[in-house]
Amino acid sequence: YFASMIPQAELMHVCRESRQLAPYQKAFFTTLPGDSETRYIWVNFNEDMICLEHHHLSALDPHADDIQRLRF
Repeated sequence: YFASMIPQAELMHVCRESRQLAPYQKAFFTTLPGDSETRYIWVNFNEDMICLEHHHLSALDPHADDIQRLRF
C-alpha cells in the first residue's frame, strides 16, 4: 500500500472549487486487505518528491509520465 507522511494541503479541505484549482491530483490508489474503501494520495507531480523502494517500481507505471522528482 501507499502512504504519505505529509499532511494534505489545507487547500484540499476548503471547498470543491479550491480542489479544482489546486495543482494536486488523486494518485496511487490502493485498497487495504479487509477494507472496501479505496484510498489515494493527493500529489502535485511538479513539486512533490516521490520516495519509493526499488521493489515497488511497478507501482509507478500509471504515473511514469507525470513524476518529475523521484528518490529511491
